[in-house]
Amino acid sequence: MARLTHHLQRHCATVKRHFWNAFVPHEGNDHRPHALRHRALTVYAIAIILVKIVVSGVAIVYPGPSATSDLTQAQIIKLTNAARANNGVKALTTNAALNSGAQLKANDMLSKQYFAHVSPTKVTPWYWFKKAGYNYSAAGENLAIDFTTSEDVIEAWLASASHRKNLLSTQYKDIGVAVASGKMNGVTSTVIVQFFGVAVKTKQQPQKVTPKAVTPAKPATSTKPSSVAVASPVTTPVLGEETEVPPPVPPAAPKLTSPDAGTILATATPWIGGEAQVSTDVTVFSDGKRIGVTTSDSKGYFSLQPTDNLADGSHALTAIAVSGDLQSAASAPLSVSVDTQPPSASLGTTIVLPSYLSPGSLTVSGTITGDDVAAARVYAGTSSTTIPQSKGAFLTQLAPSVGSSTDMITVELKDSVGNISLVPLASLSFLDVAVLQPTPEGLAEWIPRIIFFSRKFFLTFWMFLFLALAVNVIVKIRVQHRPIILYSLLLLYGLTIIMVTT
Repeated sequence: MARLTHHLQRHCATVKRHFWNAFVPHEGNDHRPHALRHRALTVYAIAIILVKIVVSGVAIVYPGPSATSDLTQAQIIKLTNAARANNGVKALTTNAALNSGAQLKANDMLSKQYFAHVSPTKVTPWYWFKKAGYNYSAAGENLAIDFTTSEDVIEAWLASASHRKNLLSTQYKDIGVAVASGKMNGVTSTVIVQFFGVAVKTKQQPQKVTPKAVTPAKPATSTKPSSVAVASPVTTPVLGEETEVPPPVPPAAPKLTSPDAGTILATATPWIGGEAQVSTDVTVFSDGKRIGVTTSDSKGYFSLQPTDNLADGSHALTAIAVSGDLQSAASAPLSVSVDTQPPSASLGTTIVLPSYLSPGSLTVSGTITGDDVAAARVYAGTSSTTIPQSKGAFLTQLAPSVGSSTDMITVELKDSVGNISLVPLASLSFLDVAVLQPTPEGLAEWIPRIIFFSRKFFLTFWMFLFLALAVNVIVKIRVQHRPIILYSLLLLYGLTIIMVTT
């Protein structure tokens, strides 16, 4: 045991001596730490250059972000008319009032934190048409959120039956669009509102016709009645005048106005609203089965949520109104569909790399397979960014949250009706990056590690040189070797440039 202890003490003394000679200037190393001598600094520089060459080669092979078109009002209108032209439909005319109404609706969604045709306070889209001063005989609305290009918005609308019907309808003549950005549920989002309409033509005022003067007829000459003896009447019972009492009238059939016909709903308990006779009890049915009862307000509006979840699939909604013992006829059926299933799309080959364009950020690229994804977003801790899609391939950058030793990179896939699927993509730590989905193979497994480790290598080496130089300056401050300090500072500067540009 004593022999083992002696061996350990001698080994520790040797390590201490080598460390002291490598980093601390003293008489034994001629006040020139071995780790900062010219030969050591030359080896460091060569190693750094070799690592930089390898990383640069990988970065050249790795594609950079592609340019995408702006998401603007003018581009949305242009692409809408292009889609109509491709389908043989006449172009729409941009209307200033509809633009204003769409902007009011977009601002209202951001301020009240909702994304729906009808607001939580039951304000319908048609309110914004009238508020903007657009009187219509027919109107429609399309909405979108979290898209980054105008092309993606139009493609998503065309892929949805109800949105496509609006976009390619032959009855509409005017169009208005608004694009607004702001916080939605704590995340910066961009909402797009598209209004369609047919303006009501102003009726001509009828000409006034002055009636002809009419000469009043002369009153008939009164004749003085003659005195006639009348016998005292015999009192007999008299029936009062019979008045015809109209039969009780049942309330008018209600009208379902929300959600829009043909809408695909992402919730099993959607808000259902409409109009009915004032203060009547309204019962709503789905495929003949009662799903809720409410009472219309003083303006004749009503809304409710189903008491039980609606099953996924198509539903025919109807409503009746009851006043006392009288029941209205059933409303016209409103056809909607419920889809609460998350998108079935999946991630293809995906790579997570430290960004060589933005220090401290990550570059995420890959492919999304499947046709039911309308929007996608990538999250790293509390940070997130939209994934711009182009034929299934995507490339984006984001900065992971600060202050966490391990970050989970997650991709959010959203379909056209708002269902969400969360896919864990990668686990990121200071020393490693592991791509979780899909399982990487071959080069796809090693490219992230090469670039990721290179940045950690530069950072660790920079810290080592900085500490060694600091010790060299502080210890034996009167005995300094200026060439060592100068060369070390130059190497530190070079490392800093490499970390910023890699």
